This record gives sequence, structure tokens and C-alpha cells, in this order.
Amino acid sequence: MRRGRGALCAAALILAAAGASADPYFDGNQGACRLTVTRVLADLGVPPQDIRYLELQPITQNRRTRPLVVGVRGWIGLHSCQGSLIIDMSRTCRVRNVYGKDGCDGQFSMQEE
Repeated sequence: MRRGRGALCAAALILAAAGASADPYFDGNQGACRLTVTRVLADLGVPPQDIRYLELQPITQNRRTRPLVVGVRGWIGLHSCQGSLIIDMSRTCRVRNVYGKDGCDGQFSMQEE
């Protein structure tokens, strides 16, 4: 039984490490960006049961040594459309743009706050 728990903990650590970006600021700021996404979804009138998935990705700018995180992009899959709702944010989670893509086009639109 103990061996099973250890393997489960090891798998969780591997998955957590795989999801980490090269930028500790981005990794530590994801909670704030998730709150921003939640607020935007509420402002747009998207009910929680319509959300299929939510993924936050860093928006990077190439540099010689390593990429620099310049923003965050939230990809939200909805049951009500086949594509995605995209929320582009600054590095500090300030909303820059909200739009639909690949089947969610025209349903959502919001410009910088």
C-alpha cells in the first residue's frame, strides 16, 4: 500500500514539473490570472457549467538566453461553441483582449480595460 502512494506522489510531482514554465513569476501568478478569467467569464455571462476546460499559457518573447514572459493567454473551451474563448492578459493579469476563435467567433468581444 505504501509503495502505491509513493508512486502516486512521484507522478504528481512529475506532472507539476511538466506544467511549470521557465518563468517563476508566471508560475507564481497563475492563481491571480485564474481569478481574472473567472471575473471576465462572469462579466460575459458564461455559466460555469458551460466551461469544458481552462488552460493558461505564457505569452513569450524570444531572447538569446531564454524566453521572456510578456503576458498570459487563457484558452477556455465551451460547450456552447466548438472553438475557444481567448483571454489575452498582461504579465500581471490585466485583460488586454477577449475574443472567440474557431467556432466561437463573434460571440465574445471585449477590449482592454
